[in-house]
Amino acid sequence: MAELVSIMLEQYGAVCEIAYDMKGAWEKLAKSTFHVITLDILLQEGSGVSFLQELRSKEATKDIPVVVLSAAANDAR
Repeated sequence: MAELVSIMLEQYGAVCEIAYDMKGAWEKLAKSTFHVITLDILLQEGSGVSFLQELRSKEATKDIPVVVLSAAANDAR
């Protein structure tokens, strides 16, 4: 899903980076500034909800808009 979203956004001029796990996401967030994050609730080694809570708790990332995408949106409510 990440690659599909990336392809669609790049058609409109967005520059996208993909992190396939939470560790990779935190590494990218430490190195670059992002204007928006898309987040899948179902992460391989953790909860997208937990990731979002941690994202909001940090001063450097608390104001980055997050678009939550998931095939299991009803389960995540």
